[in-house]
Amino acid sequence: RAAGRLEGHPHQSEAEQRDLRYVVAGDRSLPRTMLATGAVRLRLEAPERPAPPGNGSPGVSLRTLAANQVELLLREDGETFDQATARGEALLTITPQVVTPTAERTQLRAEQMKVEFAPTGNRIRQFQAQGEALAIADPLAPQSPRSRRTLAAQRLVVDLEEASQQIAETLAEGAVQLTEDDRTATAQRAIYSAAKETVLLRGRPRGCDSTVQANAEEIDLHLTNEESSLRGRVRPTYFNRQSTGGALPFRQRNAPITVAADQAATPSPAGGPTMPTTTPDAHGRFGSSVSTPHVINV
Repeated sequence: RAAGRLEGHPHQSEAEQRDLRYVVAGDRSLPRTMLATGAVRLRLEAPERPAPPGNGSPGVSLRTLAANQVELLLREDGETFDQATARGEALLTITPQVVTPTAERTQLRAEQMKVEFAPTGNRIRQFQAQGEALAIADPLAPQSPRSRRTLAAQRLVVDLEEASQQIAETLAEGAVQLTEDDRTATAQRAIYSAAKETVLLRGRPRGCDSTVQANAEEIDLHLTNEESSLRGRVRPTYFNRQSTGGALPFRQRNAPITVAADQAATPSPAGGPTMPTTTPDAHGRFGSSVSTPHVINV
């Protein structure tokens, strides 16, 4: 099993076999490509030693790429990465150096992935995954307010912040499923923004937990306060009277009930289980006034 570093290069790699190709630059031979096969593990590091975290800086997250095969292309300087293509059980792991209450270790899995790097510093710019892609975020702090989150899709495109190497935005397409605790959301397309702490679900979105499920044309998830905004043909279905704290007119105590409206917003869980705020459409099809949705007893 081959293990070590490229000559004059700071990255660490392990593989059963490594094939290196060099180019002549003046009186030097510089590495241009590396093809590693067999249980490959590549630790991505900058050519220069990064400053340690501190003074409010989280430092650069540790990044490890593993797969059955990794093809690495370097830039003309022979030190900085241009792109890496991983095939077969590919796994990219991003671990923050500083554990904060919201710090998360992120694992990105797919059958094939392509990693594109920024021009300097071996910082990842974008990650693209094809074929049963899966992103898993695990909180690192013991008292973290967050739980494990998973995002599954046929295709993932992930943009990273260059300074911290934490995820900035994620685009998920094809059979999207987002899971956290007992909450699950599905759609054909999802857009995650770390700056806004939102997930936008498009393409027949649907969300559910242990008390209610809802369909709409658009669903926006607000992660900081665990609120949701639903728009267009909204149909939340409550599983029983306990789901609403007795707020809805159930004919039977344990019978499900569906509310049809044009818009809905779920309140923060801290406010207790209450009926969503709903608004009928311009034609009043879902109620006789703005505050009265159409209720369907099942």
